[in-house]
Amino acid sequence: MLAEFVASPDYWPADAQRRLLVSLHQQGITAEVLAPPLRALEPELLVGRDVPTRLEQCQAQARAWLRLGDATAAEAWLRRALSESFGVGYRKDYQFEAWLDWLGQFLTQCPEQAPQMLGWLRPACRTWRR
Repeated sequence: MLAEFVASPDYWPADAQRRLLVSLHQQGITAEVLAPPLRALEPELLVGRDVPTRLEQCQAQARAWLRLGDATAAEAWLRRALSESFGVGYRKDYQFEAWLDWLGQFLTQCPEQAPQMLGWLRPACRTWRR
């Protein structure tokens, strides 16, 4: 099945491919085998999507990388989610809250990264006034 969607990715939505890759990893396929097709999703993942959908895709990609054991790639997608969350969208007010929810999930799996992750927020917090 992996060969099928690698050969014909246009017939498999990114979400389906990502879920399958994570499932295969849970069944014992190594991250080294699954990382290339997961990474192949990335160039087109956000193209032509609205802000909330881009944010969801970033979070899903980060979650998949975490499940494959690559905290560095997950962090990169978490940073991308933060950047995307400040775009103009019709659900703007909820995007930062969604990012914080995801940050909590990430830190549960990678607590040693808490100082660095929370450090990202420090510059933004200085600009907030009551």
